[in-house]
Formats: sequence, C-alpha cells, structure tokens
Amino acid sequence: MKAIIRRGIFLFILLLPSLALAYTETIYVCQGGRGSAVNAGTCSGAYDDSALASSGAWSSSVSADGKIGPGDLVLFMDDGGAFTSNMDTKANGRAGQPITFSVAPGDTVTWRPSSGNAINIRHQYITIDGNNKNLTIHHSGSGGTTQIIDAASSSTNEADYFTLKDTILIGPGPGSVYNSECLLMDDDNFTITGNEISHCVTGIIFRSDTTGEQQGLISNNYIHHMDAPIAGDQWTGQDCILLKGQDSNINYMNYGGVVVSHNHLSYFIDDGIDMFGAYGVTFEYNEVGPADGSGHSGIECNGIKMAGAVTGTGDGTIVRYNYVHDFTGTCDGSAITSNGNGGGSTGMFVYGNLVENIQKNGINLDANEQRGVEGNMKIYNNTVINVDGYAVSINRNDIEGTEVYNNILDGGSADLRTSSSNNKNATGGCNILVNDRGPVGSHYTEDGGCPDLDNTDPLLNADFTLQADSPAIDAGTHLNNSSVKALLPESAWPNDVVVVEPQFDGTRGEIGAYAYIYNAEPLKGEGVFTNIKKD
Repeated sequence: MKAIIRRGIFLFILLLPSLALAYTETIYVCQGGRGSAVNAGTCSGAYDDSALASSGAWSSSVSADGKIGPGDLVLFMDDGGAFTSNMDTKANGRAGQPITFSVAPGDTVTWRPSSGNAINIRHQYITIDGNNKNLTIHHSGSGGTTQIIDAASSSTNEADYFTLKDTILIGPGPGSVYNSECLLMDDDNFTITGNEISHCVTGIIFRSDTTGEQQGLISNNYIHHMDAPIAGDQWTGQDCILLKGQDSNINYMNYGGVVVSHNHLSYFIDDGIDMFGAYGVTFEYNEVGPADGSGHSGIECNGIKMAGAVTGTGDGTIVRYNYVHDFTGTCDGSAITSNGNGGGSTGMFVYGNLVENIQKNGINLDANEQRGVEGNMKIYNNTVINVDGYAVSINRNDIEGTEVYNNILDGGSADLRTSSSNNKNATGGCNILVNDRGPVGSHYTEDGGCPDLDNTDPLLNADFTLQADSPAIDAGTHLNNSSVKALLPESAWPNDVVVVEPQFDGTRGEIGAYAYIYNAEPLKGEGVFTNIKKD
C-alpha cells in the first residue's frame, strides 16, 4: 500500500446517494506512482505498505489531524497495481460518524494481499463501500484458516456496527486446500448488502459472541460457488451463509433481530443458508438455487437449513416468500429443512415459498422436539412442485401445534408425509395433493371444515401462477395469522417480489403461494406489478 495523503478539511460529497454525507476530512490512499490530481487528492510517492496497518495513521478524535478517525472518508485510488498489504483498524468510528472506506470516483481498485487476511475489522462503526462494486478484494491464497475480511472482535475491541456494501469478495477457488472464509463476523448490528461473494468455503459466517437478541441485515447479495475444499476433496461446510451460535451457547443464541432477505445464493456444495445453534431469524425474498453436486460425494445441498436451536424464549424463525429451485447432480438435501429446530417458544413459520425441482424433499421438518419447550410449526400457502421425495415431510415430531394449510404439494414419494416416529399429530386442510400420495402416516388429522383436495391438478401456468380455472382460486381457508401474504403474479426473485393480502381479489385466499387477480390489468415497472388497475 502506498502513501496516505490528506488534502485539507472540507465537506466532501461523493457522487453516490449511499455516501452523500458530510465528512470531517477526506484521505486518499494509493499504492504509488500515479502523480495526477483526482478530486483534490494526489497519488504520488514511494510505496508505504505499512500505512493502513500502522497505529500512527489512525486517530480516535474527530479532528483535521491528517489521520483516519471518526467521520472521515478514506478513498482508495487506482494507480495501476493491486493493493498487497493488510489493513487492521486502529480506531472506532461513532454513531452518525463512521469511518468510511470507499473508492475514488472513476477508479477501480483491486486488493490482493500477499498473506493473511486482507482486512481485519476490530473496531466499531466501520463502513466499507465498494462504490458500485469498483472494489474487488481477493483471498491471499495463504494456507491455514484465513478470511478475506475478518470482522470478529478482539480481546479488547468489538466490531459492532460494521457495514460492507457494494464490494466484490473472491476466494481462492476449487483448487485450494485452505479453510477460507470470505467474511467472518461475531459482533452485533451489522449490515451486509449489495455485495458479490464467491469461491470460498463459506461466504458469510456470523457467530455471535454475546447473549441477548442480535441485530443484523444480510440483503441483496449475490453469493455463489462455495467450492473451495477445506483439504483435498473434503467437501464440508460449503455454505453461502452460515449463522452459527458459539459452541458454549449453542442452544441459546437469539438472532431475532437478524434479517436475511433478497439474496441470490447458488452453486453451494452444502447449504445455501445454514442456521445452526440459533433461532429467530427472518429469511425472506431470497432466491436459493441452482445447486449442482456433480463430481462430489457425501454432500447435501440444502436450500435453507435450520438445526440445533432447541431451546430459547425468543421470537420464532420465519421462512417466507423464498424461491428454492433446481438441485441436481449428487445433491441429496431438501429445499427447506429443519433438524432439532422449533424456532424459540413461539415456533417456526414456513409460508408463501415457491419450491421446484428438488431431488429430495421440499419442506422437511425433522427431529423437532425443542427439548420440552412446546412450540408451533406452521406450514402455510407454499407451492412445492416437482420434488423427487416428499413435498412436505414431518418426521420425529414432538411439538404440539404443527399445522399444514393451503399448500399445493407435488412429491414423487408422497405429497404429505407424517412419520410413524412422531409423538404429536399434525393437523391441516385445504391442501391440493397433486398425486394423491398422502397423507402418508397416521399422525395427520384432516380439518373437516376444509378437506384436502386429493389427486387434483392445480392448473398452474409455466411460472406456477394460477390459471383462470384453477381449483386453488378462492379455495383456501382463512388463517388467523395476519402475517401471511400472497405472492403477486410476475414477482421476480430476488429483488422484485411483491406480496398482497390473501383476500386481495376474491372472497377467500388462494391455495398455494400466489394470489389470483380477477379482471385486472398489470401496470408493469421493472418487471413487476407496481399497481393494479381493475376493470
């Protein structure tokens, strides 16, 4: 890394809406030799690889001292080579005055450290903004356990309020033998949005180091090709997103303030999303798939997996309005699966999801005993089509209150299955069982007020919306849950998904994930309904 250069004290407005803030001072970082002016910053001089790792470059005061401190904007500049040093934060930002790292307008910066982690975040209120993905940070390629960005706390400093946005992270890829993670975090109030992350063992790991409800947002990221083996061909742990409780608190991690939304996750070897030892997360509007396990054995390829959180008194885990699709090759996992997860005392809710082309199960609830803590499991208004195993499987269930209503289910082994190992019954009704293969098992009680439709063609369009004469229209039972919405036709994942009230256009809600619109003309913008014009 080359010289750090300060050019005066002024209010600097970067031509980006996300960074239209007033900064205390603007500092330019180069790796040498440019010699031309860019927005009052000059890149020249000798290499200084220790610039951002040196404590002398940082300050804890909000002042014009030429050092990186609260309220400052640090701009990386491109002078023809990759940044090769490591950056360790040495000072905290403040609420409303974060330390922001970005890329100078018009520049494109590549960071490729020679060893170790590229960036270590050890302080609060640090923001990295790649300026519309003009910052690419590579894994160093060094052995052992290394990250591209390590935002875990040290023994003396927390990394709360960390933001990573609009940045590209690229791991070592399938030829490596490193336990490489693109992004590691363990502190609260994080925002990870708009990034492209690829070719690591794990894309994002969050493992809380404290008890209490955690806060965070992971949204609008494109995370793909988690295909770097830990050693040789040990294909384990290749998740796009892993939300993990610390081992000492594995059953008590409340992630009730964490939202994972609008992400596109694909080509993972293990899980698109793995929530292990935690509960309470909201997973919504994500596209998970495709995933191809060809060439590897002993892998799962689960779409959204929840496991290990079997106690707790927090809010329930919510899985809603996700599109999980196309698991091929040797993938042997389920689209949405739970193993030992009741989601806290208020249960787990799976509704409004579209699932298609899965080689195992669509929605799989397994070993849900919560160790004596009773909870509710709700499976409402999902469309599960073309799965080779069970469309919905409830196995080893010891939880009262499991309900299965208003779903379109099409499973090769069975549309709806309840295992003989269950100790509690599930109830449900108003489901369309396409193949009349279910319910299998004796632990399902059909609602007499709204019986299931067996061996019934739901009459779906190619995009799984409802045809005009579909038996799913106005056929769902009313749910005593105001949170359950219906997908609007022409919704597109992950960023253009629109939901409406189930009774939006009819006397009753539909069966399945989609609403049907009578006599309406779509006024389209960006590929989705922005308004509904009725005749």
